[in-house]
Amino acid sequence: MAEEIPENLEIADELIAERRISEPQDLPSDMAPGTKTGLICGIAVGLLSGIFLSLVLESSSLGKTMGWVVGMASCLIAGVLFGFLIGSYKARALCYWIDTMNLWVGRIVCWMAVPMMLSIVIEVVCRTPIEWLGKPAQPTVWVYDVSRFLYGGMFMLGAGYALSRGVHIRADFIYRNWTARTQGTVDAVLYVIFYLPGLLAFFYISMEFAGEALFRGERGMDTAWMPYLWPIKSALPLGVFFLILQGVSELIKSLYAAQRGEWP
Repeated sequence: MAEEIPENLEIADELIAERRISEPQDLPSDMAPGTKTGLICGIAVGLLSGIFLSLVLESSSLGKTMGWVVGMASCLIAGVLFGFLIGSYKARALCYWIDTMNLWVGRIVCWMAVPMMLSIVIEVVCRTPIEWLGKPAQPTVWVYDVSRFLYGGMFMLGAGYALSRGVHIRADFIYRNWTARTQGTVDAVLYVIFYLPGLLAFFYISMEFAGEALFRGERGMDTAWMPYLWPIKSALPLGVFFLILQGVSELIKSLYAAQRGEWP
């Protein structure tokens, strides 16, 4: 007789995404962490982001002193506004809007897998000689570039959706044994200190990266097809933008768990 499978069987994917199974409309109504908590988070994000912006501006025409003044002041003001936003009663609406947007982005971007697979099938057929048709092997010059562009675009544009579902790679062997309050506190601290400031800096750098490719008409030099690179490089800042937005939603959810002892 076959052994019964226990209902509480631990499966890796379920452990990773165990609290991300709800839809945006299932969020609780009282998501606001409070103005004080929101301001602390906003000012911390603004301060850390301001350090990066100031380092960039000090080498510009503003000079070192004015660069730091402008960089820190602008980021701290933005941080205070951000703090009021996530700490207010609009927190649930903000989470709902972000989660819904990334849900639809994920649903649309996943279809990029279809042309990617079709392009690879075309390449395989073209590379295979068919003697009875008198068809020689004729590799394409474009499939390699198209397939990696589609894969790279799908990876970057779907990253925000992946975060909303909790399917990014993570080490759960310690984290899953903590209480929801501890998980939320640790997540919130990491989002404020590392995640949001780091991705804001990455967004700035990726905008320059994509802009140079567009205005210089940069082409790929490693293949005979030599495609323009700005379409795939533009997916980088766009994907980072989706990640930043989803990070805001996850920060609000983490603060909810830290304060109430349960995940929304």
